Amino acid sequence: MLLGADVQVYSGDYEIISSGIINIKSDNFKIRVKNLVFDFYFMKDDSGKTHYNGNSISDTEIRLNVFNMNNGLLEGFYTPMEIGTLGGRRFFINFAAWTLDVEENIRSVVYNLLLAREN
Repeated sequence: MLLGADVQVYSGDYEIISSGIINIKSDNFKIRVKNLVFDFYFMKDDSGKTHYNGNSISDTEIRLNVFNMNNGLLEGFYTPMEIGTLGGRRFFINFAAWTLDVEENIRSVVYNLLLAREN
């Protein structure tokens, strides 16, 4: 609640339930929503292309490996990715990052947690 106001944000077919920018000096971070955990790991591979893959660690934990996101300009995955359900609604995430120092793993990450809009 912001100054006693009930704030809700919508974009297209989604309700944005959380949005933020975090600054990290690490190759990984976690986001927890209720009992769900999303582990993000920034990695490099030989393809040179920015891509990701997700692996279910358990019923409540997903690991997202993000490859080659080392650009000093904002780059990311803007189309919401469906990752499950939350409170009976389809649950999505999208994110982007820019890297300030590749050697020191200093980056800023922008993320959005979204739910499918209720009709």
